[in-house]
Amino acid sequence: MPRRVGEYELLAKLGEGGMGVVHLARRPGGERLALKILRPAIVGDDEARSRLAREVASLQRIRSRWVAEILDADPWGEVPYVATRYVPGLSVHDHVVEEGVIEGDDLVWFAGCLAEGVASVHACGVLHRDIKPSNVLMEGRTPILIDFGLARVAEDPKLTRTGYLLGTPGYLAPEILYGDDATEASDVHSWAATVAYAGLGRPPYGRGPAMAIMDRVRRGEHDLRGLPPELARLLASEIGRAHV
Repeated sequence: MPRRVGEYELLAKLGEGGMGVVHLARRPGGERLALKILRPAIVGDDEARSRLAREVASLQRIRSRWVAEILDADPWGEVPYVATRYVPGLSVHDHVVEEGVIEGDDLVWFAGCLAEGVASVHACGVLHRDIKPSNVLMEGRTPILIDFGLARVAEDPKLTRTGYLLGTPGYLAPEILYGDDATEASDVHSWAATVAYAGLGRPPYGRGPAMAIMDRVRRGEHDLRGLPPELARLLASEIGRAHV
């Protein structure tokens, strides 16, 4: 991997997923950001790059305190990338593992902020499609939503067969597992499951083989025991409403 992409100097690898590899990068003025270098299979032809350009144009309208907004993108470059605000914090998944669950007023704050972040994405006519604990970063006690919307770029069926868009079974809504299109309600389901994980320290649909987890999701067999009763009722109602 080159040490520079476009005008950006790559400083360190931050993570990797189905869409691409994310690096901490620095632009000439010294500002640090997160630079996602997209996989060749995702942007392998002009049609895919055009789809990426259209999607990025929509995503660049999103402005929210609770979203790591897109700062720059080059769908047509030799090395295509999307640059977003850098959030120097642990993911919710890692935060729970290393520091424990989020409790009390902090959990209520977390749920509300994350809901506002999701709403700001929807307000621009965009779906996130992959809300899960590893796609929410903690900036202090505040959740910041990352990796929104780009899954739509790879809707080509030949890519979905590769498993790129499988996602994480315990956070995908039932309708997606049944093969239906994602909706705003699908994101709400994923929001509720992510909040549940933050407060419980375990996935609400349990652990085990992916097929077993997906079966529990389809049947609505979530376990929210241990959450504050009012929040548990809210999350249960949103998970239920998301796949009616």
